[in-house]
Amino acid sequence: MFRFALAIILVWSALAQSAVIAADEKQPPHNIAVVSLFDNTFHKIRVGVTVFNNSAEEKDVSDWHVPETSEADMIALLKQKGVGETVAALAQTGARAQSGRGIEKTLSEVARQAGFDTLVVIEPTNYDNARFLQPGYGVFGSGGLFGAPIACPYGVFTVEVYRTSDADRIDWRWGFSSFGEGPCVGLRTVPWKANMADYTDEDWATIQAAIHKRISDGMTRALDGLDFQ
Repeated sequence: MFRFALAIILVWSALAQSAVIAADEKQPPHNIAVVSLFDNTFHKIRVGVTVFNNSAEEKDVSDWHVPETSEADMIALLKQKGVGETVAALAQTGARAQSGRGIEKTLSEVARQAGFDTLVVIEPTNYDNARFLQPGYGVFGSGGLFGAPIACPYGVFTVEVYRTSDADRIDWRWGFSSFGEGPCVGLRTVPWKANMADYTDEDWATIQAAIHKRISDGMTRALDGLDFQ
């Protein structure tokens, strides 16, 4: 009888300790660091009838400040939702140029040493259902079998949450919204042009605004489903 009672006590003790450990692991975030791994490359992709007809151009758009703007927007969204006590961009050097799978562990350690318990990473990625899209952002030409294609702004990325104490990924979500509205929401005021050099300054301003909206909407959608614990 004594051994049976002792066994029950030991089992309950183990369960209680497990509950405490689980509770510790489920602590809500307090200090959140945000980092964007977007670079400054704009992609213009012409989707042909077959993959052999696809073509692509790239343009440096450093003056758009996409990495910095996406970080600022994410910080504002997190504060608006009341996630965390403090939220700030992670001060880092060269991480965007070295971005790729595995960089998250390095960034988590940098964030931990800076006093953050949680890291939010905005990471460009491939999308298997639209493999013609380059990770990041740009426009792609949809349609056009019997005429000029429609210019479709896009942003393809994930939003990922890491616990900095062990660099463990807590959760992640796709960070794009245009596919929820349909495969393409076209630039109604900017026609598709064969060469990027043909776009005017006014065209580029419209495209930049559309890209910013795509990324911002995508981050909002991702945050709606993210678990920070």
